[in-house]
Amino acid sequence: MIRWLQSSLMRDYIEEIRNINPGAADSSMADFLNPALMLKFSGYSVEQHEILQNISRRLNFPFWKGREGREKEIIISFPNWNAVLQNFSAAENFPHYLKDELDILHNNISINRWNYRLPGGRMLIIDRPLIMGILNVTPDSFSDGGQFFDPEAALRHAMEMTEAGADIIDIGAESTRPGAGAVAMEEEWQRVEPVLRGLRKSIGKPVSIDTHKAEIARRSVAEGADIINDISGLTFDPEMAEVAAEADVPVVIMHIKGTPRDMQKHPTYENLMEEITAFFERQTKYAISSGIAKIILDPGLGFGKRFEDNYELIRRLGEFRAFGFPLLAGPSRKSFIGRVAGNTPLDKMLGTGAACAMAVSNGGHILRVHDVDEIQRIVKVSEAVRKNKA
Repeated sequence: MIRWLQSSLMRDYIEEIRNINPGAADSSMADFLNPALMLKFSGYSVEQHEILQNISRRLNFPFWKGREGREKEIIISFPNWNAVLQNFSAAENFPHYLKDELDILHNNISINRWNYRLPGGRMLIIDRPLIMGILNVTPDSFSDGGQFFDPEAALRHAMEMTEAGADIIDIGAESTRPGAGAVAMEEEWQRVEPVLRGLRKSIGKPVSIDTHKAEIARRSVAEGADIINDISGLTFDPEMAEVAAEADVPVVIMHIKGTPRDMQKHPTYENLMEEITAFFERQTKYAISSGIAKIILDPGLGFGKRFEDNYELIRRLGEFRAFGFPLLAGPSRKSFIGRVAGNTPLDKMLGTGAACAMAVSNGGHILRVHDVDEIQRIVKVSEAVRKNKA
């Protein structure tokens, strides 16, 4: 496995090195103060790791070898991708399958447009940051529970979000706030069905169904849903992958640690990014082998994460581009935002806007938010700055 390490903080790189080599001295990192490209190679044979080290020495690329049970891990610092593709992987005796993996990784992080066909022949084109408007048809969601529980109120709010600039409307009928209990399938469907039917007639934007139940997803697609947004990343319901494959719709694979009922009861990680990367690797392979071709990845901000984990995920969101799929971030009004920005509605909206701007800057493609009008303006400016054009 090859991981692309990317962060705006030197501390993150140092922690990655010390995670595999606890004895690494600060002086050994002198060549590494401004890393252009850091790659971590894991799980290959001892012989292959020797080849990686020997080539790195010959080309004068700084590297750190794993120790204390992590000898099959190595982090190498490169000046740029040309050095990787033209010098490193072209070296004598370099394993051909590692060269193939490096080529795939480079191609994946270079993708900047996805064309996902939706039911009925419409297209979801992701070539700029998209806004996914949150429509909670629940009595108990953490931020807006009960406001849109009535179908007519929900439809009005969906229209307002569409007019404000939402590219996707995401309907959820089961609260996923920390500590929330499960909702029976038929009750969830009674909440979703009238809203889906109304949306199918009234808006021309793609509609996403936020559910981890395969039967709700199946019925929702039949009623006009275009996307399945599964907070469990295809892990809670064994039939979800089959349903999604048969529907041939885009699927959001989100990372969660635990369940909504217990996910915030002391979550822990030895290496946050490595664990979520391993989850995405496992679940994307499972999805593809099940027949799912249109994938969106969501690291699950606030879902089984410590306070500091959420900010690291936003800061290092771009690392997940290595999978070659668009990335979704959902920081909207969550407690880690309120803890820094304050807990009034204005505080949380402004804090969410800052998180969304950083998510876009760090590689995000879809932002799931409550305050569509305000956030889409913030994102437009963030994109203008990032691309240096309006």
